[in-house]
Amino acid sequence: MLEKFVENIESFKKENKALNVLVAVSGGVDSTVLAHLCHKAGINFSIAHCNFKLRSTESDEDQRFVEQLADDLGVSLFVQSFDTLKVSQDKSLSIQLTARELRYDWFEELVKNNNFDYLFAAHHLNDRVETTLFNFLRGGGIAGLRSIQKINNYIARPLLNFTRQDIELYAVVHNIIWREDSSNASKKYTRNYIRHEIIPHFADVHEHWEKSVNNTYKRLEQAEQILKNQAQEIIQKLYFYDSISKGEFLALVQEPVLLEISLKELGFRFDQCEYFIQELKLNKTHIEIIGENYKLISNRGEIELLKLVDPEQLDMYLEKPGDEVANSKLCIATSIIRRDVFQFDKDQQNAYFDLALIKFPITISSWKKGDTFVPFGMKGKKKLSDFFIDAKIPRHLKYEIPILRDAKGEILWIAGYRQSNKYIINSETQDVLIFHLI
Repeated sequence: MLEKFVENIESFKKENKALNVLVAVSGGVDSTVLAHLCHKAGINFSIAHCNFKLRSTESDEDQRFVEQLADDLGVSLFVQSFDTLKVSQDKSLSIQLTARELRYDWFEELVKNNNFDYLFAAHHLNDRVETTLFNFLRGGGIAGLRSIQKINNYIARPLLNFTRQDIELYAVVHNIIWREDSSNASKKYTRNYIRHEIIPHFADVHEHWEKSVNNTYKRLEQAEQILKNQAQEIIQKLYFYDSISKGEFLALVQEPVLLEISLKELGFRFDQCEYFIQELKLNKTHIEIIGENYKLISNRGEIELLKLVDPEQLDMYLEKPGDEVANSKLCIATSIIRRDVFQFDKDQQNAYFDLALIKFPITISSWKKGDTFVPFGMKGKKKLSDFFIDAKIPRHLKYEIPILRDAKGEILWIAGYRQSNKYIINSETQDVLIFHLI
């Protein structure tokens, strides 16, 4: 098992440098064996242990066990205690979800602050199958069936292709002591039921189920990657273009699952994507589905992805020179300086105009379809949509950019990007009006 473990972690190395990792250890057999394997493999590692204070003296005994383990292996130890029950009640979350959030938030902080390459977690093949079955019953998609990944962001799982039986056998053969968590025996949790009542019967159906399941996961990972690659083209079209035609959209998307993969991070569900495609094929003139912060619209054969605009960001006003406005996302201030002492700064966080030519109030809002302006240094008008494309600003970010307009509705400044060529400073300017994006 050690040889295969070393082979697994070879794929984790960054730029062929020796790994420096944080190992999450609960005291159970899986994480205890992981710590011993890291020690045997000569990996530079530290241990992190969470005490959730949920099992009376058992939790404290687990902590003492892990403290002794770190001492025996001669490695550094990080310990954190949580009042999990109180946090659970305060957040109105289940205890399991609360404990998960607490530990992973803390683990991520440790990894970042101590320059660890990864957090090593002791998930194994049985855990992966449990998650797959759990997601299958909940109606999970391809990512749900693929379930736990070998590497996901800062978390690496070097035991993912070993079974629980492999790990327990290694512990027994090498006289490794571990702690049993009494809650793992309870069948009131769905995962525990799958663990104790379903997976043990796999061998009755297929003696070498582990190898078959690992091969299935490889296929799922490859299929998911192919779909993600296809989804990228869809995302690029929806993000960067004002709209795409129904024909082009259907040629790209083909099936609802591909649209789901494209839009999942924006909060769209499979049933919404399925509905959208079905209605589109029925030639409905107007179709709309809404995610967390976006909506996907089909209007007379044109498909658009639009950001749901935060009302707090819209329709702020600068009533007169010297005013300042702010909300939770931005702050825009104005100041006036005499032309003879003014010094120009190329910083895009500021825009400069002839005060005498500007008509107040100034409106701060998001861009609107059809908006045009005369970019600084140019004479002709340019569509804002074309400017965003040229500046490589994704469509989903366009609505977050403040647009400043004068009392006539003329665009003065795409804040942080480009000011207008109108009302600029000239030889007759006496006072300079400066807009500041803070």
